[in-house]
Amino acid sequence: MVVPRSGSSSSPEHELGTVVASLRQRSGSALPDDDLQTAAQRGLDRFSDARIRDFVPLLVERQVRDELRTLAAHGPARNPAS
Repeated sequence: MVVPRSGSSSSPEHELGTVVASLRQRSGSALPDDDLQTAAQRGLDRFSDARIRDFVPLLVERQVRDELRTLAAHGPARNPAS
């Protein structure tokens, strides 16, 4: 059984807000908040089963920043069937 430490448990809404605020502050992203929230939510969903959540926002932030860098460098992935 995992017992959360005092102050270490956070709601999904708090995690989402933390990631979006950090992305906005650190990257100065010109993306609308809706787009950042969508990308952050996708990242948080990947960690939905994580038992220890202390570092989830940090991991998601790094993941989203990497995705944004890739998009900026190469553009969105294109479906060859289109």
